[in-house]
Amino acid sequence: MDEFFDQFFPTEFLIEYLENGPEENMDRFQTYVVYRFLTFAAKENPAVITELRDTLECPLSMDNLSDIYRFLDQDFYFSPSFSENSFDPVLLCYAIAIIDDKSGFGLAILNRIFKEACPEISSVDFSNVDVDLELLLQTEVQFYAALAICSIHYSTLIALLPKFAATYMEDLHFTCEDFILYDFMDEYFETKNCSANPAFQEMTDTLVLATLQSFDTDLENFTLDGLFQLKHPAGRFAAIYRSGAIDMKDLPVPADAAVLMKHILSYAAAYELRNNLYDYHLDEDKTITLTNWKENLKWHYVQYTNVYNLALSSFVAACYSRKLLQKQFEENLRELNY
Repeated sequence: MDEFFDQFFPTEFLIEYLENGPEENMDRFQTYVVYRFLTFAAKENPAVITELRDTLECPLSMDNLSDIYRFLDQDFYFSPSFSENSFDPVLLCYAIAIIDDKSGFGLAILNRIFKEACPEISSVDFSNVDVDLELLLQTEVQFYAALAICSIHYSTLIALLPKFAATYMEDLHFTCEDFILYDFMDEYFETKNCSANPAFQEMTDTLVLATLQSFDTDLENFTLDGLFQLKHPAGRFAAIYRSGAIDMKDLPVPADAAVLMKHILSYAAAYELRNNLYDYHLDEDKTITLTNWKENLKWHYVQYTNVYNLALSSFVAACYSRKLLQKQFEENLRELNY
């Protein structure tokens, strides 16, 4: 495998994420790969979508939008973007329903779609760890069908992950920026899955709080303050409004906005931290660790500004994206006669 693609399929991280994380990590990974399989299968054969509608015991409504948001918000990994004018939001709902269905009925339907979309993959014995995946997997549908089958039959998944990495194509990448960010953090702090480490979470939470305090605000009031500043004619994001941005008075409700903003602020703080760990405001011949950061990490105003601006622009983009997602989901339901 070309080293360039290591960032797109981080085998070691996936093993750590699945084996040592909470139980829901496996459900999330399975949901993600089933969703990716369904999107590629539907591109080749749109009838996959109506087949799922007619066979899955999963009647959809606008209430399912909360299922989509819950999946996207669960952690920084495996949060896909949706293709414009596609049925991607509906397919994510179906993937969630298939993995959540403990009766096995959803998996039976999925197996039927495997056989229809790529019979050559559905007939493979993946318990044979010597299987030649590089020869077998030539298309996106085949790749995600095989990965989904192995994720459902977990006993062989870990052994085959390096072989999946060897067949990986750039177009198949996961949300790679998050992997790159936290892979760096794992390496720097010499710990695995640092984003789940309480000391790392305390550090980023502290940086988020310090950022807000530097602007004389807190999480509960930051959203309204931030949006007010954005609407100022001289604001750094004024071009957004001149481009015909959606009015955000009712989007989202304050409680939801605070949750979304905290998620985005934590990411912005981690991103800025990564940019400066090696050489910015650090004492000579010292590094930051998860035990000494309270004494040694110097966090100055320029970094507050970077975190604040990144979080603010990301928040606005996220709100617009959710509005567009809602519109696309409504159109999907209408086309499927829900």
